[in-house]
Amino acid sequence: MTAMRSQSFVFDPLPDGNGLKMAANRYTSGDSPLQTAGLTLILAHGSGLHKECWEPTLSKLFQIQASEDRSCRIREAWAFDWQSHGDSALLNESAARKDPISTLDWGLAINEFAKSEHVRGHRLVLIGHSAGASAVMCCAKFHIEKHVLYSGIILVEPLLIDKDVYHQNLEDRELHMKAVAKIVASVRSVWKSTDDAFQWMSRRPPWNTWDPRVLRIHANHGLRPARDEKGDACVAVKCSDRYEASTFSDLENVFAATDLIGAACQSMPVYAIFGEINDFVPRYSQDSVVDVSKGRHVRSIIRMPGVGHMIVQEKPDVLAATLWDVLVDAFTFPHSARL
Repeated sequence: MTAMRSQSFVFDPLPDGNGLKMAANRYTSGDSPLQTAGLTLILAHGSGLHKECWEPTLSKLFQIQASEDRSCRIREAWAFDWQSHGDSALLNESAARKDPISTLDWGLAINEFAKSEHVRGHRLVLIGHSAGASAVMCCAKFHIEKHVLYSGIILVEPLLIDKDVYHQNLEDRELHMKAVAKIVASVRSVWKSTDDAFQWMSRRPPWNTWDPRVLRIHANHGLRPARDEKGDACVAVKCSDRYEASTFSDLENVFAATDLIGAACQSMPVYAIFGEINDFVPRYSQDSVVDVSKGRHVRSIIRMPGVGHMIVQEKPDVLAATLWDVLVDAFTFPHSARL
């Protein structure tokens, strides 16, 4: 079995615009050159994370594909760092910007990539986890307006909520956001080394429930070389707590992204994957995302047992199997004939 291969890219979506670059990884398997009619996956990570967190899930997806004789095939996958996260944060350090970089900014950049020569003529499937769901729904807006055509959307534990439902649960939501902001601001962000960070995280929540492969990747790719207060070499998080915390107050973009689900469902298959454990996103929030009374007729709702919000980090192999089932359902006859 051929191992998954990775290539790194830097994408400059708007060279004459805001000056923000976006780091990307392209993932392929040994038979990718043969899969010219296959799907190209576009992946957006959650807040405080980075593109490499998808690697165990993608590796398993390619393994499943190699063992399956199906008409549904994956051509390649692209994972992107939000402009304030991961390698993108390092690329954009010199770009003076006081206001947070929103999921709308990220979605616009991903959409510009979708129009580029890198994936021209590809069948693009958007996959967003947590805050990344807002970014991919921004891309869906351009599909609805016919500027860019996508083939489908998969929302993984989306950090989305209907505006009316938010205000019906205002006190609970405000308490939650304050608690999250406090936690983000207090979390340790500097360690002696990546090994030190890995050992420290592996003993503490939420990281101690992560798949060890994902945690090792997080220690290797979520941190950067730095100097501590004494001037000694250390490692520090790439994404600042200010940018991570800003995700949870970016409500207007969350509401707008949620409102787009209904229109998206009319023009392409949309799937929702939730964790069965409501440890971060409440059930009323999940239900609002798939509320048929608002026209949000997603093709299928999947609830993964034994996991909560951090599906990508905790259950990458199970998520891969779930994603494969979704892709087969959406892009294998007879469904594909109706797309």
